[in-house]
Formats: sequence, structure tokens, C-alpha cells
Amino acid sequence: MGDLLRFPDRGPEAVSVWLHMEELDGTGRFLLLRRSQRVSNPGWWTFPGGRVEPGETPRAAAVRELQEETGLTVAPTDLVQWEDIGREDGRTYRVFVAYLLGTTPPSVILDTESDAATWVTVREAWSLPLHGGVELALSQLENEGG
Repeated sequence: MGDLLRFPDRGPEAVSVWLHMEELDGTGRFLLLRRSQRVSNPGWWTFPGGRVEPGETPRAAAVRELQEETGLTVAPTDLVQWEDIGREDGRTYRVFVAYLLGTTPPSVILDTESDAATWVTVREAWSLPLHGGVELALSQLENEGG
């Protein structure tokens, strides 16, 4: 019997950034963007993120995508790798978390992929039409007791 074919791990094809803000009263909120009519899945709420470009690390892609889609910058070292999520088409994307402290969420400057931004609690998020990746991430968080 022949050896099994082995393929090197290519890493995730896409990344998302769960930008989490802990308010002084302990309320946790995170940033969601609503997809515009110019892109696929319009009206769905999602995390900032996108494709990993050739030669780019997933962490560098997360920093770039967050800046492009929101105008917000984080240092690569501020990103904590949280979860790799498999999609039905066999591709994966990596979710990074960045934590912010403060009393007011930072202002967001949207690109053309999104037409709105909101800072929500997990409970508030469930009332929105969520992208499947956000639903998976929230379900995983709840399964972990978060």
C-alpha cells in the first residue's frame, strides 16, 4: 500500500479581528461591520478582516485588514491568536483578538466594503443578521464559558 499524500499546512486563507473593548464597568463590547451592497453578503454583520495576501503572515494580514476597513491600528504584538475556524468549503480563517481599554469606543472610518459599524455585547450581537463566521466564533466563545 502506498504512502498517504501529505500536504504542507498552508495556513489560513483569511483572517478576522475580534476587536474587544472592556469598559470600566466591566461590560465587554466588540466591533462589528455591516457589509455594504458593493460586496458579497450585503447587510450581514462581520468582524473586520479579509484575505491573507501571498507572502503575508496571518498576523500581518490582520493588522492590514483592520486598518484598511476601520482606520484603526494595532501593533502585531497586540493581537492574540484565538481560533482557526474551518468553513464548509474546506478553507480556514484565523480569528485574532485585540483588547482595548477605555470609556469610549474609538471612532471607525469605514472603507467601501462596509456601510455601518457598531460596538455590541455578545447578547446584542445575536439580534443582528450575522455572518456565519461571527456566529461560529460567538458559539465557540459561549461553549468556552465566555
